[in-house]
Amino acid sequence: MDPISGENYLLDPVVKIAICLGVLFSSLILLMQCVRLSVHLSFLLRAVSTDPKRHRRLQKLAFAINRRASLYFSLGLRVQYSFFPLFLYILGPLALLISTIVEVSMLGLLFEFARKTYFYKRE
Repeated sequence: MDPISGENYLLDPVVKIAICLGVLFSSLILLMQCVRLSVHLSFLLRAVSTDPKRHRRLQKLAFAINRRASLYFSLGLRVQYSFFPLFLYILGPLALLISTIVEVSMLGLLFEFARKTYFYKRE
């Protein structure tokens, strides 16, 4: 039951499933765009490495493509992280609350683990 409207559901379960599938599809599109840009980047880096002085413009383009690919990857993961709570919202608001708390704590633990690895150590 929806706590705001009483007996009626806020959204039909079919609409909720369609929203979940739309989120998964958009995540897939973003991650595929990241892969596509990374493939183009590998060919571009091979061309730049042959003669770096002659290919200054290509080097700047490679940096821009790398930034854009990392942006699409980050957006794809963020959209994918939102799928699980949206899917559990079909079961009800309590499942949504529990899944959100579990997901936020897992992401916090992953961030702390990544911070302690050798990538983030300060000398």
